[in-house]
Amino acid sequence: MHPHRTPNDGNLAKLLVLEFWGLGDLTFSTPLLRAAVSRFEVTLVGKAHARPLLAPTFPGMRFIAYDAPWSAYRGKYDLRKWNWPELLMLVTRLRRERFDAAVSVRNDPRDHLLMRMVGAGRRYGFPRRGSHLFLTHPRRRSRLKQHKVEDWRDLGRALELSGMDAAEPRLEHAQYRTPLGDQLFAEIRKPVLCLHPGARIAVRRWPEPYFEQVIKNLRAEFDFHLILVPDPEGYGSTLVPLADTVLRPLTIRELVDVLGRVDLLLCNDSGPGHLAASCGRPAIPIFGPTDPEWFRPWGDIHHLVIRDICPIRPCFDYCRFPEPYCLTRLSPQEAWPEIGAHIRELIPRGVLPRQLLRGSETPDLARFDRKPANQPSVPVGHLDVAFSVADQNVATTKSIGIYNFSLQLVKHLAVDPRTSKLTVFSNESVSPLPAPTESVEIKQYNYPIRSRGGRIFWDQWGVIQQAHASGREWLFLPKGFCSFAVRPQLRVAAYIHDIMGDFYRRNYPDFWPKVEFEYFARSLAATIRTAEVIFTNTEFTKGEICGLAKRVGLPEPRVVVAGYGFEATEIETLEKQDRVLLFASNMPHKRTDLAIRFLDHWVRQSGFTGQIDCIGIIPPGMPKPPGSHWNWIGRVPPAQGRAMIRSARVVVYVSEQEGFGMPPVEAVLEGTCPVYSGLPPIREVMDDAGCAFSNESEDSFVAAMEQALQVSSETIRGWSAALMSRHNWPAVTRKIVDELAAG
Repeated sequence: MHPHRTPNDGNLAKLLVLEFWGLGDLTFSTPLLRAAVSRFEVTLVGKAHARPLLAPTFPGMRFIAYDAPWSAYRGKYDLRKWNWPELLMLVTRLRRERFDAAVSVRNDPRDHLLMRMVGAGRRYGFPRRGSHLFLTHPRRRSRLKQHKVEDWRDLGRALELSGMDAAEPRLEHAQYRTPLGDQLFAEIRKPVLCLHPGARIAVRRWPEPYFEQVIKNLRAEFDFHLILVPDPEGYGSTLVPLADTVLRPLTIRELVDVLGRVDLLLCNDSGPGHLAASCGRPAIPIFGPTDPEWFRPWGDIHHLVIRDICPIRPCFDYCRFPEPYCLTRLSPQEAWPEIGAHIRELIPRGVLPRQLLRGSETPDLARFDRKPANQPSVPVGHLDVAFSVADQNVATTKSIGIYNFSLQLVKHLAVDPRTSKLTVFSNESVSPLPAPTESVEIKQYNYPIRSRGGRIFWDQWGVIQQAHASGREWLFLPKGFCSFAVRPQLRVAAYIHDIMGDFYRRNYPDFWPKVEFEYFARSLAATIRTAEVIFTNTEFTKGEICGLAKRVGLPEPRVVVAGYGFEATEIETLEKQDRVLLFASNMPHKRTDLAIRFLDHWVRQSGFTGQIDCIGIIPPGMPKPPGSHWNWIGRVPPAQGRAMIRSARVVVYVSEQEGFGMPPVEAVLEGTCPVYSGLPPIREVMDDAGCAFSNESEDSFVAAMEQALQVSSETIRGWSAALMSRHNWPAVTRKIVDELAAG
């Protein structure tokens, strides 16, 4: 029998590839994958980031997300912490596939046992500690110690794949083009250096002040545009003043796009170095606790800065000392000469442009136009999705923000060029919706909003049934709640705005009936368990979701911070009146009681003689301070509310829990300074706009009010521009579509 064919029908045989590690490790696998996809139907099982990294290069390959517990940095041998039900579900799923062959590059008995458990016919790997018993084709490496790329080549030869002797890691960079990259590089007219100072493992990070000194040395000798990509955890943020452009956060597609266009990357021993190398761009990584013979960027255009300062190097990230001396004692004064020398060496080789040298002739601007002629910036017609708003009703919703978000997002999805087919599940109350076109269809289902039973049936069975019937690839749930009664047989994406139900269950357990708490808790858990990707609004909410998953014993989900968008509109200029506008609510977490108490204290202390307009629902029985300056209005139509924001001098927003916190942003966009509770998500959203205060301090509130009254209209306009650049619908839609279309 031919080793790459099934016995009878001539179809491609099925190959299972296991690679449970990081971005760089996945790039090392591309030599085998490139040859295998033409001979096998390939399925790769790896962490959630495997799909967005490899799918654009290998669009026909299948991906299964699984975070193997034995690939954890800490606690990998604590079997009590392993998610055994998830592992058994994975084994069951893979056994059904009946793979003809399976490979793992790791000499890890657990990988080999997994290949045996799923019943792959031929199992290839490098045995260790008796794991040859699980392999049908145990292999020896060509050399006792060799690079991981060579390991993959050896496995490719075992599979009788052609071209392994010269195969190199490569990503098809043209398939990763993004609007962000197109816009950024269209505006740059100098050679581009990128600094990525982060690393997933903290002991691989060269100190930030060392990078700062090297950048200053580079500036003195070379002429370039510096892009800084801080680590998602914030490492590298102190280097922002040195950069011409700061990018954060980036999706994996955006990161590959940027690194594939820069002229040179300076980084640590981390994934970005391998991403740049696989796109043909030179990298200078600072190496610490790992072994470059195994893990260096592949190719001869890179240079490693490394010293054997520590006697136990390489320790492979398990440092015995208070700090990684292999990096902290590698000074920038020692590293700089070889960094500068390597750059000067690459210029005459044609790898780097001569325009890097100060005093060189005026650069040819066409040389830096990195967008190929006649190439579209994004692939067209790739996204196939069903989008549900049939369970939403503006008259009864508990969150008008989620309702507006849903309608804005579906409107922008409808016009995105990558949307090939959009099916919207709606009802008679939802408006406005995108107009039906050849690619957009609207289906009406009114029973979800007519009764509680109808809503439950829709949540648990109806939406899944209609999504299957629509034939769409994705089901998008903009309210974030998935069925716990039915397992969807299509890919699910959800947008989780917050975990307020869990917050109320723990802090206000008597506010809602327990059965309602239980229902939404189970639905949210189903989302974490079922959704292939979860989108959310802030890094804070992402952390809340991952924390909830850990508390309830679920695997950490794939969460992407997509943000929240606002529409840029022409604002009618209204004369500012001596009024303060307070947003009130009968929801306990909004802390209307605290807002009234703080405002009353401020009025008595400051002698304010203007009007305090209180709009929204005042909780029944809440004491109201005396005085004619208090104006208790109640609920107002949206247009009236916006006009009141524009005419007020200050908008006050008090809360103890948020996922995003929209009113302070809306106040700035309407031209008024907000005073708001300084919660982590609101501070993340607002950056330095508006005036924050502590819920624990009346004095802090008074100081914020006095500061807000002094803010100029020019300052507010600057805040507005900054907020719109960060929170706009095109950016939100791009992040969501990038993730969905990549899969």
